[in-house]
Amino acid sequence: MRRSNELGRLWVAGMWLEGSICALLVFVAAAVFGLMRGVPLWFAIISGIVLGAAVGCGYARSFGRRAAGQYLRLGGGLILVGWGDGGAELKGAIVHELGHRMQHAVPGLVEEERAFLEAKMGRPLRILPRPVAFLARLVREVAMALGLVKRPSHGIFHPYAAQDPMTGRDYEVFTQGYQAMVYSARNPSTRRLDPNVKPLPDHESFVRRVLREL
Repeated sequence: MRRSNELGRLWVAGMWLEGSICALLVFVAAAVFGLMRGVPLWFAIISGIVLGAAVGCGYARSFGRRAAGQYLRLGGGLILVGWGDGGAELKGAIVHELGHRMQHAVPGLVEEERAFLEAKMGRPLRILPRPVAFLARLVREVAMALGLVKRPSHGIFHPYAAQDPMTGRDYEVFTQGYQAMVYSARNPSTRRLDPNVKPLPDHESFVRRVLREL
């Protein structure tokens, strides 16, 4: 708590905030593009509103109605949470995002995660800028969804914890492990909360050790 407070105030909001920002950006981009193409002002504005609303509604359907979260290093830190149906899944999502706050606040935690992952994978991790890392993981997810490649686990209980490349500032080893230890996690196959999805012994030992020592 002390280290967290030293970073500044931690803000919490619903996922609707990010969805609203995305919708606003789409509205502005669509309206500007329309004006650059020489369409009437009224048509550019209406087109921007329609596209922005579509993006906002799609975002709400995808993220706002399920227990999911995101931690952003904006200002003192911002946690965005979609409430879903509440219960253990919501609590797990909150614990997960607080784990990312710990990565931001606790020296040495990210380095410990990187060492754990590299030992499991048997190779150095790839560290890329955030947009590039996100795009690389997105392409991999699409390829796996189409059956073009197999989902790697590297001997880790959950593929989400084995993500690579990342930015080098945060990983999902501690967050996913801690969440599953306390509230379980979604089954990668069914995408439903599954109490049997728990960290393997070495992963649980890692989480307990960093909680104790850091």
